[in-house]
Amino acid sequence: MSVRLIGKAFKLATRSRRRFVIFTVVYSVLIALTTYSINAYYTALRSSTSLIFMIVVLICAIILSIFYANLIVTYRRLEIATLKCIGWRNNHVRTLIVGEIFAVTLVSFIIVIEFFFHWIAIASYIFPKKLASAITPIQWIPLLITFGVILGVQVVAILIANDRILKVRPIQALQMQR
Repeated sequence: MSVRLIGKAFKLATRSRRRFVIFTVVYSVLIALTTYSINAYYTALRSSTSLIFMIVVLICAIILSIFYANLIVTYRRLEIATLKCIGWRNNHVRTLIVGEIFAVTLVSFIIVIEFFFHWIAIASYIFPKKLASAITPIQWIPLLITFGVILGVQVVAILIANDRILKVRPIQALQMQR
């Protein structure tokens, strides 16, 4: 049942095209900035400027993920109430919302990886080998650390969204919408 729900969550996420595209682009930029700041922190011998930049980016990631989770629950309130009306349990609705959040995160991460692949390929093709390795934007370890950090931030947003999901009552689907 969970695999089917995750598939439905991906379909649900892409159904709201405008919100999906906007947040995918924003998350892609955020993931790229986080990866760049983690890479700068470790390659610049732990400078205070890169540490401050990394902290600012992480705070922005937390704020953005909480905003996105609340936005999903707000816009899906009627759908959540309808699903609860027809017998869906809170766990199934939660899986649907979590899948939608992770769909945006996963697609954004794939876009960032694709961008970095192309960046490395273009740099190694155009420039000599020593210069190409110097302008390569990141290493793979900061990218994997970023993926873990972004997923950890999403967990915080999911916990906050979970509280809002539990407050949606099935009767709200039957009430007149204004």
